[in-house]
Amino acid sequence: MSGGFDKCLLKEFSQIREHHTKIYLDNYGHLLTWKPNEFILDIGCGSGDITHKLIYPLLPEDFQQLVCSDISGDLLEVAEIQFKGIPKVSFDILDICSELKDHWKDKFNHIFSLYCLMWVKCIKTAFRNIYSLLANDGECFLIFVDKHDLIEVVFNLLDKPKWAKFVPNPGETYPFPYRKDRNTVETIINSMKSAGFCDIRVHLETIYYTFKTEEEFLGFFKSLPNPMHLMTAEEHQEYLKEAVESARSKKIINEAGEDRKTGGFGNYVVVYAKKE
Repeated sequence: MSGGFDKCLLKEFSQIREHHTKIYLDNYGHLLTWKPNEFILDIGCGSGDITHKLIYPLLPEDFQQLVCSDISGDLLEVAEIQFKGIPKVSFDILDICSELKDHWKDKFNHIFSLYCLMWVKCIKTAFRNIYSLLANDGECFLIFVDKHDLIEVVFNLLDKPKWAKFVPNPGETYPFPYRKDRNTVETIINSMKSAGFCDIRVHLETIYYTFKTEEEFLGFFKSLPNPMHLMTAEEHQEYLKEAVESARSKKIINEAGEDRKTGGFGNYVVVYAKKE
């Protein structure tokens, strides 16, 4: 079994998420329409840094409430610190693949979820629940990873028996539901139509990203769920060494400062959809 997200490292090494979130909000944020007194939900807010820096500033002054939710109470504690002293923001535990609270159904005018849905074990259930949480005419804006060289570093490590013994079911720990899908956009559109959504717009964005230093890569790598807490000190160091070697082979680490487009490859999914 792997450990969960490291709340301190997740907050410290958030540049890769912030960088692309800003781009996608700039490119597609115009799709969002705002009305007075809206309720907004952020699913999987994590440490709250992206919500605070990039989502909160989008909200109109007359919004009613922003609910920051996550499956991890530890991460929500960090998120609360980000919003200390800011009114109309609350925090609550939410597993988007589990049974919903009745008073949340049909409640939210806007739902955001940034870099969460690739970690859920049943994304079709997540889509259905997001639909249930939206009020009539409500909108969702979702960003998640389709494929990425960084997660392939993890799977390459877990292909080796000496590391696989620590994570016997890697697909459970690292779901990434579209990692091997040859037509991600079509699959998502069909799933969201089945859930009831309309006006579905799915954009597959090719990205290139490199970490400037080995330390920066390792900080982000260790912030993700991993089995290192189960290892001896020697195994721990060897695991990280092999992760760095794999990352360098995929050009995810680029200490020479070359063009980012020579670096690690990935596809991000940006989704806008509406509840009639």
